[in-house]
Amino acid sequence: FLFFYTYEYMKRKWRRRTGQKQLTPFQNIAIGMLAGCVNVLVTQPLDTFVTMKQCSRNHDERLSLQNWRKYYVALGPSLFLSVNPGLQFALFDQGKSMLLRRTGKGKRSLGAVNAFVLGAFSKCVATVLTYPAIRGKVMCQSRGTAEAKAKVDGLLDAMRQIVRTQGPQGLFQGLPQQLTKTVLSAAIGLMLKEKITQAERTFAAALLRMAKEA
Repeated sequence: FLFFYTYEYMKRKWRRRTGQKQLTPFQNIAIGMLAGCVNVLVTQPLDTFVTMKQCSRNHDERLSLQNWRKYYVALGPSLFLSVNPGLQFALFDQGKSMLLRRTGKGKRSLGAVNAFVLGAFSKCVATVLTYPAIRGKVMCQSRGTAEAKAKVDGLLDAMRQIVRTQGPQGLFQGLPQQLTKTVLSAAIGLMLKEKITQAERTFAAALLRMAKEA
């Protein structure tokens, strides 16, 4: 939920500063990328450690705090991939606005089913569009292991090596598994986010009524 709260905080700050009620798709993507960068800087060490362990055949390989730079290998590609949640939330917010306008009942939050379906769709589209870069990022992260023999010089070089050795279809190897892993969790997360936001507004409204009655 680090990304969700960072994203919502940045959106509120932007709205207060500009007076806008509805953000444009470009603004949603930009704010999503900034929130994604914050999330990456916090979670990158754990993500890199797990990737190195999965790609390493030598399970006794030590990753000490003295080699802390190893935990931030492929930081550039990870920051670039902040466009993934940016796209996801831009699609989600635009779809949410359309659905709420269609209901015409003054609602500000989606129902659980609509939030789940829209969250799954937005994450699916964002993942498919950015998956080649995700494959390249994993290859960049795996170079930190002792068994990684390929010399990888950045994200574009990693993607070129994948195309050269596996063909263009290699950029999408493992996509079904990635969709299964990320789409469901994203859909549940966005559904919970909508229900929590709705509960917060209901609680705030109740407190205001109690204050007026006191």
